[in-house]
Formats: sequence, C-alpha cells, structure tokens
Amino acid sequence: MSNSISTRKWFQVSIFNFSLLALFGVILRYKISFPLPEVNQKYLLNAHSNFAFSGWVSLSLMIFLIYYLQHNHIFRYNKIYKIVLYGFTFSAYGMLISFILLGYSIIPITLMVMSILFSYIYIVCCWRDLSLVKDTPHISSWFKTGLILWGISSIGTFALAYLMYVRYPVKDFYLSAMYFFLHFQYNGWFIFVCMGVLFYLIGMTASPASMARLIKISRATYLPLAISAAPTFLLSIIWMELPFYLNLIAWIFAIVQLVAILPLTKVLKAFYRHDNSILPYPVKLLFLLSTATLTFKITLQFLSMVPFLSHIAFGSRAIIIGYLHLSFVGIISFFLLGFIQMSTKINFPRFAIYSFIFGFVLQELVLLNQGLQGVGLFAVPHPNEILFSCAIIMWLSLVIITISFVHKSKIRTATESAEALALEEVSAP
Repeated sequence: MSNSISTRKWFQVSIFNFSLLALFGVILRYKISFPLPEVNQKYLLNAHSNFAFSGWVSLSLMIFLIYYLQHNHIFRYNKIYKIVLYGFTFSAYGMLISFILLGYSIIPITLMVMSILFSYIYIVCCWRDLSLVKDTPHISSWFKTGLILWGISSIGTFALAYLMYVRYPVKDFYLSAMYFFLHFQYNGWFIFVCMGVLFYLIGMTASPASMARLIKISRATYLPLAISAAPTFLLSIIWMELPFYLNLIAWIFAIVQLVAILPLTKVLKAFYRHDNSILPYPVKLLFLLSTATLTFKITLQFLSMVPFLSHIAFGSRAIIIGYLHLSFVGIISFFLLGFIQMSTKINFPRFAIYSFIFGFVLQELVLLNQGLQGVGLFAVPHPNEILFSCAIIMWLSLVIITISFVHKSKIRTATESAEALALEEVSAP
C-alpha cells in the first residue's frame, strides 16, 4: 500500500541510534577512568540520557505501534505518523548535539519541548487508531495505557527543565521531577507497550483453545498493573521521609504489582517451550531475560520498602545506575532487540547478541559490587576499568548488529521488490 510506512527502515534508524548511544556510554566510562578534559561529563550525561529515551526506546515503541496498526490494516494517520517520526528523530539528534555543547540551555530545552509536542500528536492519533482495532481489545488496552502514561511523564520533563533553567536551589525538587519522569517512562510507557507486545506475540502462537485463557490472563495482569502505575511512584521518592499513610499506599501497591505478574509465569513458560519456527533461540533468550528481569525489578521495588535496603539503594550512585540500566537494557532493550528480529524476520549475529548480554551482565555485577561495599562486601579490583571494558563490548556488539541488520535489510528489500515485479509480470494480461 502506497501509504504504508516501512517499519523495517525505521527500525534500522532506531538500532543505529542504540549503537550511537552505546558509543557515548563508552566515552562516559572512559572519562571516569582516564583524563578527557575536552568533554564536559555533565553535559554528555544529559545528552546520553535524553537520547536513550527519545532516539532509541520511544522511537522504537512508536515504530512498533505503527507496525501493529498496519498489521490490522489501519493506515488512517500514516501521513501524520511520517511527519512525527521525522520530527521526533530530528529533535532527538538536536538534543543530543545541543546538550553536549550547551548543557541545559534554551536550545536543548526548546528541542525537548518540540519532542514532547510531537509525542502529544502521536498519542492522540495512535489512540484514535487503536480504537479501530476490534479483534484484540485486551492488547489495545495495554497500548492505550502506555500512551497515557507517556503523556503524564512529560510533566516531570517540563518541571525538571524549568528547575534547571532557573537554577532552583532545592535538590529534592530536582530529584522528584527526575524520578517522576523516569517512573512514568519505565513503569508506564515502556512496560505497558512491551507487555502489550508480549501478549500480541503469545497470541500469534496460541491455539484457538488457549486464546480465551490468554485474554483472561492479559486482563488479570493489566488491571492491577494499571491501578498501581501511579501510586508506585511513591516508591521512587521513599527517601523523602513521607508520611506513614503514603508509605502504606506505596507498600500496598508494591504488593499489588508483585502479585499481578504471577499469572504470567505459566503462560511464559509454555511460550518459551513452544517449538515454533518464528521464534529462534536468540529471540527466545532475549525475551526470557527481559521478562525475568522485569520480575526481578518488581521484586526489588517491593524490597525497597525495607528501610535498610532503601538506604543502600538510594544512597549508592552505583546501585542507582545499575538499577536504571537493569530496566533500560535488561528489560526494555533486550525485549526490543528480540521483537525487531521477529517483526522484520531478520536475525542478528548470535555471537553479537551473546557478547552484548555478557557485557551487560558483567556490568551489573560490578555495579552491584560497588554499591554493596558499604556493607562490607569485598571490592572487585579495578572496577572502573572493567566497566569501561563492558561498555566497549556492548558498543562493538551493537555495531555488528547494526551493520548486519542494515545489510540484510537491503537484501530482503531487493528480494521483495524482485518478487513483486515478477508477480506483476505474471499477472499482466
């Protein structure tokens, strides 16, 4: 269809962005271990984090939702989606460059606002399109909730940008705004869309007899997670010595969240054991690690209610960085890498996937070790050098994945074009 969007081409952009993001991660790690006076660490960190959300994860999720709509033969807003994708990508690169050069100033903040405005347009159009999907309303519920929470997260962005621009002196306000944004991104927009994708994938391989059970589990998981999405933000600011009743609310909904994912275990177990040609082993592994990490993360959120553990978690920069990467890489990025392979039917090099996983796991273990040294855990020697090596391993793995994906995509596109041309010739009178 002429109005269709090539999601494969756009996934090439997002994968390239991920490899570029990893390169800036290497530079950040290098600067910690070795002198690099030409680079402003704070500016680069701001650029790195903003590009992670806009250039990689949000862009990839936007592409997936377009993929989902097109598979349901919905093309109504594709012209608008094309404009939004280009505008969103432009603003992501603009923020990357301007944050590196200027830090929080009028230009990157303007680009940030532009990015948010594009996201609002996307949210409205996508919501309307999802309302047209009649066959899988339980999946659309996941996506719609994710869109709402994405919009809500922008409140934190506006607040943080304002506070940094006017140089507001109270640090707790900065942290609260930042954690508000992170919570509704990680535990809202990211998780809800990925959960919708997961049930969509399970539905693709489910038999008619098991489909009713799958829908029931989807709804049973969705409702408590949706209800607890906002209250569990309190877990992110538990260090502020909140009143008892707010602590109680946070604890109750942490339990609700933990219980909500339990029904998934049986379904996922059957899904991963299912011998299906559309699910190669590396994809299974990425999905397995992603869902296992999600379970682990929600468990950690629950445990953060324990004062001793909360003090360790929020008092250690290494633990905070490790936790953020646990969500960003271990849950979201693993899942996206698996889905991109599945949706495009292009497999990444196995050794690149395995080396990326290895680099990530080693990084998390070293960060955990750094964070727990305050409670008497032995210190791993040369931790910064090891973390720098992990960053290089992950970056090189993504470079290999990107090159392979772009090359195979070109071959696949050429093959499909040749097949379409041959079909036209056969069909011609």
